[in-house]
Amino acid sequence: MKKIVLSLLTVFLLSSAALSQKYAFVDMNYILSEIPAYKEAQKELDDLSERWQKEIELEYKEIEVKYKAYQQEQILLPEDTKRQREQEIFEAEKAAKELQKKRFGVNGSMFQKRRVN
Repeated sequence: MKKIVLSLLTVFLLSSAALSQKYAFVDMNYILSEIPAYKEAQKELDDLSERWQKEIELEYKEIEVKYKAYQQEQILLPEDTKRQREQEIFEAEKAAKELQKKRFGVNGSMFQKRRVN
C-alpha cells in the first residue's frame, strides 16, 4: 500500500512540475534590427538582389524586343530564317530563365549568400 501511495505521489509531483513550465517568446527581428552588422549585411543583400533583378529584367526586355521584331518581319522571311530566329529567341529565353534560377533559385546565389550571412 505504501508503494502505491508513494508511486502516485511521485507521479503527481512530476506531472505538476511538467505543467508549471513557462514559455517565452523572443522577437528575433527586433534583436537583429538592433545589430549594426546585421543591418549592413541585409542592405548588401538587398542591393545585390535588386541589381540581379534588374539584370534579369534587362534580359527579358531584350528578348521582347527580338520577339516583336521577329513578329513584324515574319511574313517576309524565308522558312529557314524564321526557324533560326525562333531558335535564337527560344535560346535567349532559356538563358534568361537559367540566369534567374542561378540567382534566385532554391540553391541559387541569393540563397547561398543569405545562408552564409
